[in-house]
Amino acid sequence: MSIEDGKKELTASDEEELISPYIHKYKYISKTEKKIAFFEDLKEKAKAKNATKYELFFEGYIKYLKREFDGAIDKFTGALREDKDFSYPYHGLASVYRRLGEYNYAIGFYNTVTSLNDDFSQSWEGLGRVYDALGKDDKAIEHYKESLELDKDNVYVWNVLGALYSRLRRHKEALECFDEALKLADKYKDDEDVKTFALNYKTKIETQGSNKDIVKEECKTGSPDEKRSQLVKLLCKTENIEGAMALKEKHFSKFLKAVSKNKEDLYFQVLRRWNSYTPIIADNYHISKGGGYFFNVNGFGIVIDPGFNFIENFKGAGHKFTEIDYVFVSHAHNDHTSDIESIITLLYKCNNLIKDTLQAEITKNKDSNFKGVKQEEIEKEFKQRRKVIEFYITKSVYQKYSGMLKLKLSTDYKIHIIDSDFIGEIANVNFKVIEAKHDDIISDRDSVGFVFELEENILIYTGDTGWNEDIEGEYRLKILDDKNYNGKKKLLVAHLGGFKDYEWDIATDETKAFYKNHLGRLGLVRMLQLLTPDICFISEFGEEVGRSRREIAKIFGEVFPRTFFFPADIGLKYCFIDNTIQAITDIDVDKLELIDGYVKPDDVKVTELYKDSSLHYYEANDSLTIEDLCNVLREDYERKTTQKDSTTDAKEPLQDSGA
Repeated sequence: MSIEDGKKELTASDEEELISPYIHKYKYISKTEKKIAFFEDLKEKAKAKNATKYELFFEGYIKYLKREFDGAIDKFTGALREDKDFSYPYHGLASVYRRLGEYNYAIGFYNTVTSLNDDFSQSWEGLGRVYDALGKDDKAIEHYKESLELDKDNVYVWNVLGALYSRLRRHKEALECFDEALKLADKYKDDEDVKTFALNYKTKIETQGSNKDIVKEECKTGSPDEKRSQLVKLLCKTENIEGAMALKEKHFSKFLKAVSKNKEDLYFQVLRRWNSYTPIIADNYHISKGGGYFFNVNGFGIVIDPGFNFIENFKGAGHKFTEIDYVFVSHAHNDHTSDIESIITLLYKCNNLIKDTLQAEITKNKDSNFKGVKQEEIEKEFKQRRKVIEFYITKSVYQKYSGMLKLKLSTDYKIHIIDSDFIGEIANVNFKVIEAKHDDIISDRDSVGFVFELEENILIYTGDTGWNEDIEGEYRLKILDDKNYNGKKKLLVAHLGGFKDYEWDIATDETKAFYKNHLGRLGLVRMLQLLTPDICFISEFGEEVGRSRREIAKIFGEVFPRTFFFPADIGLKYCFIDNTIQAITDIDVDKLELIDGYVKPDDVKVTELYKDSSLHYYEANDSLTIEDLCNVLREDYERKTTQKDSTTDAKEPLQDSGA
């Protein structure tokens, strides 16, 4: 390769001299200061040879080891500007993003390395570690094995693969990995803990096995001590239940594990069905569901009004708990606050899980020492990794939960008390709090709505509010008179509530005809006349509305033809990037599976599954018939309700795990 400005061309021998130590010797160094010195030496050699791309690459690793991640990214990127096909800086970038928990970016860069240089074992190892952290065990094992095929002398890969097998209770394979690690341990003189790690795991596995065998044998032969016999019998008879519990605990932990966030995601999702008290006194929990909303912006997750069933609906939509970064609550009614306590409890559990696994996580990220991680280092890392959620709540909500919420910095959450004058910025998005007319029992003056300003859109969330001249003036002042909103598309999420017979009093006195605590029909009309939104999600239906939600949205569409109306139900999702709705676009009839895509609003239709009152959004096209769609929806409903309602045999989860 030619070097500009008259610099001598690097020979193959020069390149081998520079990169060979990194490939073959670096893995044997465990102490950070020695690693830095190792790369400092290589950097000087590269500088002497005018090998700019190598000099930048080695500087990138020095920055990485010093935890100067932005600087590391700059150096690795600089090396790629010198030579875009130079594979090793891509590995460096992947390592940085893996350390930062940006797993999508890490996977992308690791894959780039393997496409340019599939003989580089460390990138296969890196892919294994990412999928291991994501809980995708099969992929992690696959990539660990690919790494070992290229480099059987990497003790760290043998150990992490053994640890993964051990967690999966594949003890025979785990022991084989640790045996291989012990054979290699003497080569890693700088890191005695690789041997300790393997021995500790082996002892744990072998002891567990032998102790179980002893207890089971005692159960067969009996014990002269009656009390001892009862202990033994109980252990043996509950072994299957213990296994099932372990699998459920693992499933629960996956919901709490960190996930990679896509900074380009920008969508609003409805995770709510009915309003008010009906989910409290539900006769059928499949039908009487409440919920809330989820707003993903720039990779940050915003929950709005997490009421009854929110966490259930959130998890059911495929989300993970760590996607939640902010919680906005508009008022203190149960159907808007019920799952606040659940979120705080899960946050506590999430941080406990981070603490419990932090030593192993630090070890994986450092590619070094397995046991010699100091407590101070764990605490330092935990401060950076700790999951913190910020709550924006009204005075009435704070009063409701004041016995539980703490206003101190050491908690896992931060509390912001808001009113209708509050403005703020989160995730590079400006927002306003807007006044609402709604008595939430605790207060008749603290309820609010929210306005979020995006680059080309605004999201207007009314919350629960009645309509009068004051509310009209509030919306006119904070939305119509704000020049920053000019020309932007408007998504209105409007809380209807229901119908009231006194709305007919419009004939004699319009001021007394509006629904008192919600928009109702007339308040929504006035809101639409004022704001002229591009899209309107009609939400907060009372369960008494029943099967009329689609008809209500259709009628509003006829009266306001310039706005697209959708009755809001669990799963309705709007993408701000291209102003589309997620909808069913096709069906795999053989597999009875629905295929989703993003569709322009005017091509979206809505159907209802009467069995559970769920609404489903689909594309009007020639390949999708309503008959096929309804058949698949019914099959899916029957399958899910059968699974949920059936009493689980303790042995069944173990059989599923084996499958």
